[in-house]
Amino acid sequence: MIGVVSAMLREYSARRNFALAVQLSNQASKDFLTGLHNRRALRKRLEYVWRHAIREEQVVSVAMIDVDWFKRYNDHYGHAEGDVVLRRMSRVLQAHTQRPLDIAARYGGEEFTCVWVGNDAAGLHTLLERIQADVHDMYIEHQHSPLGQVSVSVGAVQIEPHRGIDVDATLRRADKLLYTAKRQGRSRVVFAPLEREPLSIMYLGPQPGVPLQLPS
Repeated sequence: MIGVVSAMLREYSARRNFALAVQLSNQASKDFLTGLHNRRALRKRLEYVWRHAIREEQVVSVAMIDVDWFKRYNDHYGHAEGDVVLRRMSRVLQAHTQRPLDIAARYGGEEFTCVWVGNDAAGLHTLLERIQADVHDMYIEHQHSPLGQVSVSVGAVQIEPHRGIDVDATLRRADKLLYTAKRQGRSRVVFAPLEREPLSIMYLGPQPGVPLQLPS
């Protein structure tokens, strides 16, 4: 009888320790404010997605998304209200990353990263347009933005992964396109459908889809 009880207690302790380890692992992979994946978890999951895309010969889309004039927002409304904006942004991104291989992560500060697998250029365009529209429709007042409300800028790239193109290079390219969007005036998307295709720049504000001239 004592042996049975002892075995049961050991099994209970092992299960409790396993559950605790899983909980701690999940906490370590999440951003504490938004509940999205943190930067470390993004890298780990993106490497898995990369291997899957190579094996299945699928396209990977990576978008870097930045809240426009966020420092001005924090300075005017306070950091607590800034945190509310980031949490609301995370819910928008979660709504558009529902498939098993989709990723939504907080990259740092007011910058987020989303990853999708298998979308064509038109599908990614639609996703980015919907994200912009959802942010616009929240209508979060921002007195220090020229638009009068919170908006986002996006740099997005599509890649056909292979062993000559790595994760870091893709993230850097998407980030570079994001900063091009910011230099172009913010509240817009700079989108490279595939490396072999020309860069496309689209303004996705109150009137989505209006094309801009490419810089010479």
